[in-house]
Amino acid sequence: MAGEMAGTARDVARLVGGAGLRRRCAQSTARRLVQGAGSAGVVAYRQDPQQELQVLAHGVSGAGDWLLALADASGLSAHTQTEVRIQVDQLGAPAEIRVHTASLHALGTLRPLAASEAELLLADDAVSDPVRDAAGAAGSCLAMAEVGSVLVHAREDVEKLPWSEVSQAAAFPRVGQEWQAVDSVAALAGSTVGVLLQDLAQGTRRGILGRPMAGVPHCGGEGPRHLLLDVDTEGCTWLVAEGGQVRTAFLAFDQPVRDEGDLLEALRSWRTAAA
Repeated sequence: MAGEMAGTARDVARLVGGAGLRRRCAQSTARRLVQGAGSAGVVAYRQDPQQELQVLAHGVSGAGDWLLALADASGLSAHTQTEVRIQVDQLGAPAEIRVHTASLHALGTLRPLAASEAELLLADDAVSDPVRDAAGAAGSCLAMAEVGSVLVHAREDVEKLPWSEVSQAAAFPRVGQEWQAVDSVAALAGSTVGVLLQDLAQGTRRGILGRPMAGVPHCGGEGPRHLLLDVDTEGCTWLVAEGGQVRTAFLAFDQPVRDEGDLLEALRSWRTAAA
């Protein structure tokens, strides 16, 4: 199984499974972030670089349009393109510890939509309920962003992806399904996760092992401790603490999962492999 080192420091992130895995992980993360995961912020940097526009919800239409429901669009010129910087940040699942797991950045233009155009777009079944609900809130405004590419930061890697790669394919888990997926993976026995992480460290299981850093979070238990951060179509990310150090560990599924049924089958395979 191929291994690849990423970075220049002595203790670096280790990629097991080839550069293709890293690219697929970046694509999957970007799809989730543009389709509604995380929290988005917008800055009209040529008008007021210090003022961030509040985004209530964001998502993608069936045609691949990036839609943002803004709490207030008074800082934007009505029905015209405004140059903006968009950032979407994602935090790990655990509420007891704040871990930044991924972010997406894009430069492009943003156009507030007329009520008639917004109504047509919101009738699209592909538009998520959070976007539809936020766009209908008092004082809010639906806007459309146009970007050519995005930068995604995740798993100690940065990838530039064209918009066409992240706007069309369905993401897993979808908005509203994240906690169900997290609960399913969290049901894995700690001993099973420990064996899988050991396989990753030894280079016999595909995944990405992050750089170790000083500091131990409250993961509980004795010896190596692991806290589930995220579930994705390509695999799962844990925060691992051991010996006064902490690092992230991404375990790749044998095959990408597209729905909850695929996820449960992948977890059964992991249990069998770790038995």
